[in-house]
Amino acid sequence: MKCKQCKKEYVGLKGSKFCSHVCYSKFRSIYYVGQKSPKWKGGIAIPIVKKCVICKKTFSAIPIVRVCSSKCMGKWQTKYRTKRGANNGQWKGGRFIDKDGYVLIMVREHPFANNIGYVREHRLAMEKKIGRYLKPTEIVHHINGDKKDNRIKNLELMNKVDHDRYHTTKRHLITRAKLNAS
Repeated sequence: MKCKQCKKEYVGLKGSKFCSHVCYSKFRSIYYVGQKSPKWKGGIAIPIVKKCVICKKTFSAIPIVRVCSSKCMGKWQTKYRTKRGANNGQWKGGRFIDKDGYVLIMVREHPFANNIGYVREHRLAMEKKIGRYLKPTEIVHHINGDKKDNRIKNLELMNKVDHDRYHTTKRHLITRAKLNAS
């Protein structure tokens, strides 16, 4: 066979057109860039007015874009992806431990869920006990300090000022005890 780029004879698989990856890359860079490319459509893609497939708003975008915003993109992906939640091979029951050591539970419809639909388990437990959503200013304190122990008897509802005061006092007592011990 004859290489399409360097014109040398070579032995290769049936249907191959180049003797090496180097010749293939050279050919692509010379013949398939810009106007010489068979996919050339006259330069930069010009935005056109489209209708969002999710919210039906009109917006301006390049032809391949289907949705108007990241919010609509999330809804589109939820609707058309089949491997989400329990259908995904990596699904662990909608529960994981975050970088701070707190247990997170997936509750997408919760008003204080994070951007991927998770809420800290200790907050959910306290909300269930008191029968309402917690305010953003309310803190759920772990009495024994174990962030994974979310039993109601280990949780205490505090406001931010009381919670900060508790931990400042505790830190002060620990520091004093270390100084007295030395």
